[in-house]
Amino acid sequence: MNNYNIQNKNKQTLFFAGIQFQKKFNRAGLVLPRTVKTVLNILAVYIVILIFAAFSKKWIGAVGDSYMLPKLSDYHIYQGSMSILNPSSRFIPYQISSPLFSNYAEKQRLIFVPSGKKLSALNNGLPVFPDGTILVKTFYYASDEHQNKQIVETRLLHKINGVWRAGTYLWNKEQNEATLQSGGASTKIARMNKNGALLKFNYKLPSPSECGKCHGSEEGALPLGFKISNLNINIQNGELNQLTYLNRLNILNDLDQTKFSVFPNWRDSATPINLKARAYLDLNCAHCHSPNGYCAGAGLDFRFTTPDHLTGIKGKENRIIRMVENGDMPYIGAATVHQEGLDILKKYLSNIK
Repeated sequence: MNNYNIQNKNKQTLFFAGIQFQKKFNRAGLVLPRTVKTVLNILAVYIVILIFAAFSKKWIGAVGDSYMLPKLSDYHIYQGSMSILNPSSRFIPYQISSPLFSNYAEKQRLIFVPSGKKLSALNNGLPVFPDGTILVKTFYYASDEHQNKQIVETRLLHKINGVWRAGTYLWNKEQNEATLQSGGASTKIARMNKNGALLKFNYKLPSPSECGKCHGSEEGALPLGFKISNLNINIQNGELNQLTYLNRLNILNDLDQTKFSVFPNWRDSATPINLKARAYLDLNCAHCHSPNGYCAGAGLDFRFTTPDHLTGIKGKENRIIRMVENGDMPYIGAATVHQEGLDILKKYLSNIK
């Protein structure tokens, strides 16, 4: 481990410790003395500056939005009214076995591969993406008998000159355009969930630097969910394998899908609890909690391929539950507690031996 990683992880540990210290006082109904609180806040700001300074040396140039077009319509992703989310023939819809939780929003996933080029699947992980590839993920809340559809944001990953660039686009109230948010943004959400309860929170769109915390790599803002094993599912009412489908569209190399793993679906009741939990942790947590992740200093490795005894979970079960239950984790990307995911983790962690 190089000095950069050690120093950055130490700063992260101090920063998160300061946050948790103040939260514990607040939950206990106690008030910190003003001088102590001021010192903690100054230290937190200082540590944040140091973290971002170190972080920017490695990631910020890779995920900055200067390469991204100012309006979503500039990419000609949709045909007809944008609010219908009807993709043009250039952008191919795809599905994944296990999704990331994002405030109960639904997602439309699209990929654009330049004409004459193909993705190359080498293993169960990410394929090799040709230059010019664009991944599109639109977050929305579907209409029902109580409310209209609400499209909130669209995130783009665009591979330009070998580097992945990231952009986040906020949809307007008219639902006919989305604009690039170079510094992040937020919007208020008030929706009825499937159980009829009001879900009300401040939905935060990530800034380019925040995108880098989860997606950051030497190659820019690497995709997370577009793994071959996560794509290796049957679509069209179970009649066609998706990898075969993408191959027939000439955007994926020739392959035998039976030679690739199928990533467990944590939403499927038939999936064993240990596979559910490991899949959930991989998709929602491993991008930060892994040896090269932003929170590597926590000593946890949530990658699905990591053997159980090497995850670092044992002995930290209660802390993991507490952090998720209190909404302290995930650190970025969710403003609401995912009750279904929390239930899966509780069942899994209670049986760790």
